Amino acid sequence: YANPLTGLPGNKVIEERISQALHLDACTLLYLDLNHFKAYNDLYGFKKGDEMLRTLGNILQKSLLLNNQVDGFLGHIGGDDFVILLNHYSYEALCHQVIQEFDAVVPQFYLPEDQLRGYVVARNRNDQMEQTPLVSLSITAITNQEFQFSNLDNLTMAAALGKKICKKTTGSHLHTLTLYQWKEV
Repeated sequence: YANPLTGLPGNKVIEERISQALHLDACTLLYLDLNHFKAYNDLYGFKKGDEMLRTLGNILQKSLLLNNQVDGFLGHIGGDDFVILLNHYSYEALCHQVIQEFDAVVPQFYLPEDQLRGYVVARNRNDQMEQTPLVSLSITAITNQEFQFSNLDNLTMAAALGKKICKKTTGSHLHTLTLYQWKEV
């Protein structure tokens, strides 16, 4: 049930762990997604894209260990989406460390001229050339401190909403989903 690219637990195990987490007294779900990864993958090739995904997986594993999150669960949903489950609400330091480390290594995946410009020129889905920023990392945090999700579907809908909100912001960042944002849906 592991994701073949990163060796991290895949969808079946992720769903089981999230279902179990719905019953915890304290739980934080971190949904991690790469911004502009498709443009990178299209321009540099899937082999370099896979290398970036493995690097992110390694950063996440290392950060969990360095932050004494031995009870934390890390899974690779697929593509450029990852999930972390914590049995507490102290997630901000971990997220900021992950972002800092990821942002430090991302430039090594680009040619010097793309690094210098801070963007790539690539074809979009409409086959038009456009400037696309370098890959960045969005993290959405959802806790049961503010939300009580009755089932996996509601929690994954909240994660999708958080991802949508994150995609509107430039650069790597952490966004904590609020009850107000959830009620707006």
